[in-house]
Amino acid sequence: MAKIKGRPLGDREILAALFRSRVEEESPQTDSRWRQFCFDEDRLSLELRELAKRTGKRVAVKRTKAFAAEFSKRMRLRISRLDPVDLPAPVDDLKLPRHLVGTALGVLGADLFPTRRRAHRLAMGAARDLAYFGYGRLSDQVLPHPADLVRGALAGEDSLYVQPVLLDEAGHSMRRRWSIFDLVQADPHMHRELDGEGELARFQQRLREDPLDGTMVSRLRSFFSRRATIGLRDTGRWVLGSRHPWFGWERARELLAHCQDRWGTENFISPQVAFYLPDLEQDEEELEAVEALNRSLVDLFAKRLAGKVPAGMVEKLGSDGLALISDAALDCHLDLPDFDLERADRIGGETALRFASHVVGSVGKELIGQGSGHARNFNLQAHFLAKGMEDRWLDGFADDDKQRIYTALLELLKEHDAGGGLKDETGQLLSYRRPTHRIYTFVASPEPMPRAEEQVLDSFDLSELKLPQHAHLLQAHPEIFEKLVVFFVLVMRLHQDTGHLPDLKPPKALRDFWLLGIWGTQTRNLVVHLYAHRDTGKVRSEIRLLATEQHRALEPEDPLLEEAAVTRLASARLNSVLTVGLLRALGTFSMAAEESYQGTRVQALGTVAFVRQSLEVFRETARTGIKGSLVDLATTLEVLVDASVDAAQRGLDRVARLSRSDE
Repeated sequence: MAKIKGRPLGDREILAALFRSRVEEESPQTDSRWRQFCFDEDRLSLELRELAKRTGKRVAVKRTKAFAAEFSKRMRLRISRLDPVDLPAPVDDLKLPRHLVGTALGVLGADLFPTRRRAHRLAMGAARDLAYFGYGRLSDQVLPHPADLVRGALAGEDSLYVQPVLLDEAGHSMRRRWSIFDLVQADPHMHRELDGEGELARFQQRLREDPLDGTMVSRLRSFFSRRATIGLRDTGRWVLGSRHPWFGWERARELLAHCQDRWGTENFISPQVAFYLPDLEQDEEELEAVEALNRSLVDLFAKRLAGKVPAGMVEKLGSDGLALISDAALDCHLDLPDFDLERADRIGGETALRFASHVVGSVGKELIGQGSGHARNFNLQAHFLAKGMEDRWLDGFADDDKQRIYTALLELLKEHDAGGGLKDETGQLLSYRRPTHRIYTFVASPEPMPRAEEQVLDSFDLSELKLPQHAHLLQAHPEIFEKLVVFFVLVMRLHQDTGHLPDLKPPKALRDFWLLGIWGTQTRNLVVHLYAHRDTGKVRSEIRLLATEQHRALEPEDPLLEEAAVTRLASARLNSVLTVGLLRALGTFSMAAEESYQGTRVQALGTVAFVRQSLEVFRETARTGIKGSLVDLATTLEVLVDASVDAAQRGLDRVARLSRSDE
């Protein structure tokens, strides 16, 4: 960090100045979770000069203007939304409070709130993306911390060590800068140890040298060995021109190896760094006053906690430990609701009828003014485990001792809720006010960034792939298809290893994704840039992943599905769309690469060959139809069996209660 004479600048102070320099971007597609911003160069230059005055250091106007121009060119900002949710309806501008929509859909796993855990999950997704899709120097795969960049610019430093930070988390007891290595270690879905830059580089190199494991080979062999992919969605895509690869697995394997040899060192990452902190629009003095009152309540809470647990545990935790877990418990409890972690207490997802009544009841209460606002979180152990806090502060405690602590914390939280706070020795009521938090994500600009000797030849995302103005360049530069083959092989390996996929849905999700099963080939989250050397005319291409989130492919045994039959049925269909869509996307770009070598393939079939191929297509049609029907039937039967057993157990419980009452 640069040393600056005068008053040092805090991270929040710098981030607030960047925040005031934002300008909202026009987006072709509304995002219910994020708002997108760029930076105004002139406004940012003024903010930088104001920051320089606060440090007591004179900074040349030319320097602040140059930094503002470069920063505005290379950076974008995404901010999580808390405003009402727009709903598709016959009436224009129909909006519902976000807490209402989030509560109604949260029982099905919808995630509409910028919670602390959501910030962790997004950062872990970014770490997975970096590990699997990144390559080369680490400084090309991560963004510098914006506050460090500004300090360096004001101090006149031209170079800066880039720390591999992906999440900067605020909070008295939880403040932490999470590196990619911290996130990988905390991620339950990553099963590899990446302890440092050297380990990450070796993992990425091994992955690029040999991305196919035995399971992937089996899946790819099955896919490429078919004569057709058949189903309702396949028929719709076939009418629109989609085709199954005409070549078999042997040729496909040669093609995949060729693409990997040529482009296995490509970096597909668009770097980012996220912040979870109190709303930057909140007045600084007001925020400091709230935090001071909160510290007083935390001290009182910790003293009361010490009186509820055995003396030996109090001594082991110490006064600092008691204060830390007290602050963390209050923060978790008053954070926006996390329905995954509150699974034991949530209702509404067990049956379609109960889910419908849950939604109608939630909306009805809001409309008549009896809504209770957002729900509280009570499953403290689940929150402490999910956020890594149990390992940090309660490591070494026996399970029974941990339960005593959680029980005591929960009793104090309920007392705080019931009385609007806790009373100190003088009778003064102290309450905890959790400031509104948001997730702020700085991302590299999706715009093309040519080198000094280059000019931009073309730039487009995959939803524009078939437009005439781009098609002729694709024919002239088929290496784009080869790079897409490499990318989707890595996507398949990510899914194989972690059960996650990047968000590569098409813009028209209802028609193209849900009805036609298109995924990956028409997404806006993959962009292609083409550059031409000014002197030689040599063309360079790059592909960048812009996806903001990852999808988790839920398995039938996943705990999230244990109590939510509606979610289980939806998940069975979603997983089939995602996993099969991934194979189709890889097949599509493999065909495009093959056509660039051999031209479009037109077969001249004799009668016997035609009949033979027709029989193969019939066999694939019948097998696909049977498998699809069995998936739906098996899922439905599972739900019926579970519902029957649950009903029988409730009946037995009632009989037991009646027996006890007779006694």
